[in-house]
Amino acid sequence: MYTVIIADDEYELRQALINNIDWNKLGFEVVGEAENGAVALEMVELLQPDLLITDIRMPFVSGIELARRAREIRPYMHIVFISGYDDFSYAQKAIQYNVLSYLLKPLSSKEITAELVEIKEKIDKRFEELQGFHREHQENKMNQLQMTEFLMSQLFDRNITVSGAIDEQDIIRKAMDLKLLHRAGKDIHFQICVMMLTADDGVNSTEFKHLEFVHGIFKKYLTYGAVYSKQKLMIIVTGTQKDLNKYVQLATTECVQSAKRVLKLGCTMGVSGMYNDWTMLSSIYEEALSMLRYTGLEEQIQYASDITATSQEVLAEITDETIDHLIKTGTPEDIVAYLSNLSQSAEMKENNNLDLFLIYLYAAVCKSVTEITGQTEAAQFLSRITLWNGERVRKFDEPIWDQIKGVCLEARNIIANQRRENSELLSQKALDLIKNDFHDEEMSISKASQMLHISSSYLSAVVKRNTGKTFGTLLTEVRMKWAREYLLFSSMKVLEIAEKCGYSDTRYFSYCVKRYYGESPNRIRELGKDS
Repeated sequence: MYTVIIADDEYELRQALINNIDWNKLGFEVVGEAENGAVALEMVELLQPDLLITDIRMPFVSGIELARRAREIRPYMHIVFISGYDDFSYAQKAIQYNVLSYLLKPLSSKEITAELVEIKEKIDKRFEELQGFHREHQENKMNQLQMTEFLMSQLFDRNITVSGAIDEQDIIRKAMDLKLLHRAGKDIHFQICVMMLTADDGVNSTEFKHLEFVHGIFKKYLTYGAVYSKQKLMIIVTGTQKDLNKYVQLATTECVQSAKRVLKLGCTMGVSGMYNDWTMLSSIYEEALSMLRYTGLEEQIQYASDITATSQEVLAEITDETIDHLIKTGTPEDIVAYLSNLSQSAEMKENNNLDLFLIYLYAAVCKSVTEITGQTEAAQFLSRITLWNGERVRKFDEPIWDQIKGVCLEARNIIANQRRENSELLSQKALDLIKNDFHDEEMSISKASQMLHISSSYLSAVVKRNTGKTFGTLLTEVRMKWAREYLLFSSMKVLEIAEKCGYSDTRYFSYCVKRYYGESPNRIRELGKDS
């Protein structure tokens, strides 16, 4: 059953659509209705529907603008426009926003029903494509094999390239032959995304067949190449900095939303920074992999640009990935349980290089701390670690395991505290933007994230986690607070107050005030005089 929101400012038409169609029989469920584009946008964020049916011409936020802004929130969602004949060419401009169909007025139940049957078939086909039932990419298996060989050599073995030597020009020519690059040049950059799909119990469920899922999403946005290895999916996206800034977040967000809705799997993704030096590919892959280890239930996508750290260097390979992941996202109980199991393992009991293991382990822990806090703090942390008095470790007795647990737990606390501080600081910066720039009509989560140089999805998650409210709700609260102050304690006209509160449309301002306070601006002013 696909969920639907219907948005139309004509009440009668909206009710006719809802009540005169057997939605359930057609495979749909109407979960919400909106009288204008602004309310529809709020509903999209709250209800996360599969389909939005919206009139093109609506007050406050047009259907086209609604489609554009809704895509930033829910790129997975499909859209159907209701429009008059004169709107048709205008509506075609929004084809990039997942528009499936156009319903032309006047509408009859029979015509709408027939159209909805086709719409469901299109969504079904999309689901099947993402599930891997449409194998259009497997038709050219040779190209996929060549892509896999090329990317695997670049990601995992920089000493053995396809050409037999590390030569950036050879690499670029090969990338262009495989259509991983559409052109060369210093303005062409790339990012690496590492994806993992998980079942409800947290078990890694990523398989080779999920390459079709990746193809089905990324082909809409960017030039890319994808491979499967070690139960992970690696995607290299290329383009100008403008392209990557515009589309990588949309593609990764759609992956997470589609995995949940279509594959019934959790999806986490680590995304590297932006680079244009192809000889660094393997190191940048490690950066993306490190970002993957920061993901969890609250932050399913972690971008390198969102991590605040003193050191911005690409770090070397982590020796123990499990420890790294646990001290970044695990609980103290998870860490203790893992180390207890490790201490009892046959591999540890038979290991003749226990002191070397300790060096590697502590280096991995210190590296993890450095990624969040910076080198100075990490050095202070490392200086507090007492190793083993200079003597070779012959066996791991209980005191040594207690020390290892203490080190790992301290590292986890340092990282957790630093991330919490960074999160609170970032949330406060967002609140300060709202407080100082609420009068800016363009202020939104998208603009705020650009001003703070982080992704909008990360900023949205941080604000929600620290305040319990969305950025949009907080912005509206501040605007309404000042609107009431101006109405009660100034002689400004409603038009002037609207502009001071970030609304260029006085009708929309009045609508928002009445929706928030239950009274119109003029009525609030009158009641204030009477009190």
